[in-house]
Amino acid sequence: MKQKQWEPQLDDKVDDKERKKVAVNYFLCFNTQAGLEVLKDLEEMYQGKSSVVANDPYGTYFQEGCRFVYLLIKETVKLGEELKSKGE
Repeated sequence: MKQKQWEPQLDDKVDDKERKKVAVNYFLCFNTQAGLEVLKDLEEMYQGKSSVVANDPYGTYFQEGCRFVYLLIKETVKLGEELKSKGE
């Protein structure tokens, strides 16, 4: 049985003004040529690949942490894009 992979979920409504600002800043940062190249590189390393390191649980934890950070960046960029398009 294939286990469902966890992905970070950000609330549809972000009430905290500072958090909205940070999300928009993520979008502005990663919506540059350099930012898009970094996201592409991170995607190649962490999207759709197993985090398991054979016989090394600490290596697995490390890889999963890296993957989590990539997914969090990706979701925050998406949220920032949505907020910016709404003028928030």
